[in-house]
Amino acid sequence: MSKTSDKIKRLKKKCDELWSKAVRTRDGRCLLCGKTDGLAAHHYIHTKGSSLHHRFNVKNGITLCYACHIHKVHTKATVAILEEVKKAAITYGVATAKEIEEISNDHSLAKLGVEDLEGIKKYLQDYLNDLEAGL
Repeated sequence: MSKTSDKIKRLKKKCDELWSKAVRTRDGRCLLCGKTDGLAAHHYIHTKGSSLHHRFNVKNGITLCYACHIHKVHTKATVAILEEVKKAAITYGVATAKEIEEISNDHSLAKLGVEDLEGIKKYLQDYLNDLEAGL
């Protein structure tokens, strides 16, 4: 593997960690049931295989507890449950219906380079710092 691909891999991992922490910090609880322990950040709009920039978009993240994340969303993912997750995102101000629609309809392919990922990393770090400072 080249130095560039190694760096991209490390940056993606760091951005994933920052994205997850930012989403969990922003929400502070499961937005489906209200539990505050065993929290995980969940991409509620599936973008795998399409544009990577939505992978790190905090508006495409919602906090769920382990039970809701694994047993409700992943194991029993029905259209009604997925709509419940999107409705919770709107209700709690994670994203607007228009933003959800835009992310859902964006099927562009985007490869992110080192510079792109470093910018995303900085954005996520700044976003998380603002959340932690109460801004």
